[in-house]
Amino acid sequence: MIVTVTRKGKKKPAGALDARYTVTFDALPGKTYGPWSYRETRDDLTVSALLEPVEARALILDAFTDDSASREVPRA
Repeated sequence: MIVTVTRKGKKKPAGALDARYTVTFDALPGKTYGPWSYRETRDDLTVSALLEPVEARALILDAFTDDSASREVPRA
């Protein structure tokens, strides 16, 4: 399964904690979850994608830097 995190908004906020993010899963086409804060996104990724908090944080920070980031995660 591939999970994608996207930073929302046209203007980049001062920091990753100030941004809003959406999450999509390739296993659920057409569904977008969010927009959520950094903390809500991290918590969702640790539960729904079974990512470790460090992995979730890295994915969110990549999305903040590049507007969007994806990772392949094993299906539960």
